[in-house]
Amino acid sequence: MEKQSFDKILAIEQDIQEALAEERQQALEWLESVKQQICAAEEGELARLERVLEEAVAAAQEAAKNEMQRDLQEAEQRLKHAQLLTEDRLKDAVKQHILTILPEAADDRPHGKN
Repeated sequence: MEKQSFDKILAIEQDIQEALAEERQQALEWLESVKQQICAAEEGELARLERVLEEAVAAAQEAAKNEMQRDLQEAEQRLKHAQLLTEDRLKDAVKQHILTILPEAADDRPHGKN
């Protein structure tokens, strides 16, 4: 009877070892599956972030190009305007600015006389 009990205990222990091995294998497979899912998610997020970066760079380049074109057009217009000014018009413009800054320059009376 003792040998039968011992054999039953060994059989139960063998069943437990097999069940543990199977559980261990399933856990390893599950961990590998989760690892692959996480890697795939990270790759997807990395690809998304790269696209966002590319779009941001392209938008910044476009904005800089547009600003440069506006600045260039403004400079061209100022150049055209400056080329249209004659020497007499320039003298009048300078005189007006001087009168604004130094109003006493408009007084053409000799100094000290009323």
